[in-house]
This record gives sequence, C-alpha cells and structure tokens, in this order.
Amino acid sequence: MFSLFHLKYFCDAAVLGGIGPAAQKNKVSPSAVSQAIKSLESYFDCELLEHAKNRFVLTHWGKALLEHSQTVFSATETLEEQMRPSTGAPKGEVLFATQQSIANYILPGFLLE
Repeated sequence: MFSLFHLKYFCDAAVLGGIGPAAQKNKVSPSAVSQAIKSLESYFDCELLEHAKNRFVLTHWGKALLEHSQTVFSATETLEEQMRPSTGAPKGEVLFATQQSIANYILPGFLLE
C-alpha cells in the first residue's frame, strides 16, 4: 500500500511544476517530496518523471498516475463532505463553571456579545 501523502506530494509537484513548490505548499522539505516520488516509483515499479537536474517532466506513467490521482482526491473530498457533521450553528445546552464573582460581574458582558 502507498501513502496518500506521497500521492498528494506527487500531484502537487506535477501541477505546480516542481518539487520545490510542492514542498512549500505542503510545508515539508523538498527532500520529503523527492523521497515520496521515489517511493511511488518503487511501489508501481515505473518511472514517473524524467530524472534530469532542474527539469520536472512527467513520463507516460506519471501522466496516468496524475489523472487517476485526481479522481482519488475528488472521491476523498466527497467522502469527507458526506461524513462530517453539518456546518450549521451548534445546537444544545452550554454550561459554564466559574467563580461566583466572575459569573456575576464579567460573564454577563461576554454573553451579550
């Protein structure tokens, strides 16, 4: 099994045109993105990139993986949307526990806001 993080790093690198921009977007080191891509290449036993210094060109397999990955991430977003509770206003009772002086003098002002 491969990591969705590795797949995301690869997709971001492909869309943004390089390992550096993908690393910045994901707040990881360029080395982490590079290792993720190598891990995917090892897992799928194919080259996803033309490995040349300062060039980021997808191979046929890289283009295919990017296309399928976009489907995976679209399905993942749909899953997250459907599984999370609605984003409406919270409902239910709220209880506060505080010292008597705070409850009498400070808290009412905050509750009005």
